[in-house]
Amino acid sequence: MDRSLLPIACSLEGNVARQRWHDWRELVAGRLSDERSALELKVRFKADDEVQRELGRLVAAERDCCGFVAWDLSDAGGQLVLRVTGEATAVDAIDAAFRLSD
Repeated sequence: MDRSLLPIACSLEGNVARQRWHDWRELVAGRLSDERSALELKVRFKADDEVQRELGRLVAAERDCCGFVAWDLSDAGGQLVLRVTGEATAVDAIDAAFRLSD
């Protein structure tokens, strides 16, 4: 992960940061779709137990680490929807760091 992309408040270092980045990249590879506006990023995933467990774990971790944006995870008609909202620069930083959208 390029820490320069997260100047806002990222406190993760070394192997922990690399593992978190890897976990997100692995999960995002299976996304169904993504939508982006200046203040919101919405990513849809298949709603299966493994994806829900991993998304839940990562979202909980990011709420602690990257609280400069809001992390919301919901179930919408058989899909898991991750919404990241906040100031435009903060949403840009999260999107760039984890490559959540295409």
